[in-house]
Amino acid sequence: QAARVAPLGSLVGVSLENYKWAKDLVANNKTIGSRVGPIIDYTEETTKSVLKKSPIQVEDIVTAVDTRVDKAVTYGSNTVKTVVHAPGKLKNNTLAIVHDRLN
Repeated sequence: QAARVAPLGSLVGVSLENYKWAKDLVANNKTIGSRVGPIIDYTEETTKSVLKKSPIQVEDIVTAVDTRVDKAVTYGSNTVKTVVHAPGKLKNNTLAIVHDRLN
């Protein structure tokens, strides 16, 4: 079985980590932290409140996309395995060409 993939979830996770790192960097800067920090906090709180009021939650969208991608990858992986392991059982020339290229 193919490994589970979650490209959108991974991208969101990395983006949040980068955001937190940049926010901490700005907040700890003595020159601009006191000026920019409140703007960042206000923007973050506004974004959170808008997302909470949305009828479809971001987590649901990420899960739906990642589930569909995982199914597509699993299907593709299983198809390739079938083609590789069944050279004499292929039903059409297209799969025979794919099998020849894989070997």
